[in-house]
Amino acid sequence: MARNRMRGKNESGETPALEQKDDGSVVTEERVFVPAYEKAVAKGLNVIVWVSIVSIIAMLVITVVDVAARATLSWSLPGAYEYSKYLMVLVAAVALPYTALNDGHVEVDMLTRRMPPAVRKVLGVANFLIVLFYAAILTVQNWNQAAMTKLLNLKPVDVPFPQYPFYYIIAIGVALLLVVVLVKCVNYLRGVK
Repeated sequence: MARNRMRGKNESGETPALEQKDDGSVVTEERVFVPAYEKAVAKGLNVIVWVSIVSIIAMLVITVVDVAARATLSWSLPGAYEYSKYLMVLVAAVALPYTALNDGHVEVDMLTRRMPPAVRKVLGVANFLIVLFYAAILTVQNWNQAAMTKLLNLKPVDVPFPQYPFYYIIAIGVALLLVVVLVKCVNYLRGVK
């Protein structure tokens, strides 16, 4: 297997050795960067994080307008609860895969750090498989719920648009989580953190 040595500076100004493998991946001392899928996932998630940011700002504006109107004019913004609920779906659908990509989920290793490396590896793989299975079920079920909601043409009372797109958004967000966890599982099996 031919490897090309490359040099580059990291954040601290040091120049770690990089190796490029035949498959196009770049290896450093701490991590493998696989351009074909990991960079694409990270880039896609960074784009939709902006959707999440805009959603949070919109929820803030809706809530402030609703509360201020109720306090001063004795008038409530119609559909404020539903709008906030649907905007929260956008935030949550993005938060799961983004947090997984950035290793932000809580990890309790109180017991596993005392176990032998082979047992930790088996438990790590089992954990990835459980999350993959759960994410696959959530993706399929939310997709099916979206199709059923679309078929029945269900709409909230106070909001002029249908519910089904938000079930699709949840399904896509959980599917992205599935992809991120799959990438992390592959890196874990390759021995890369």
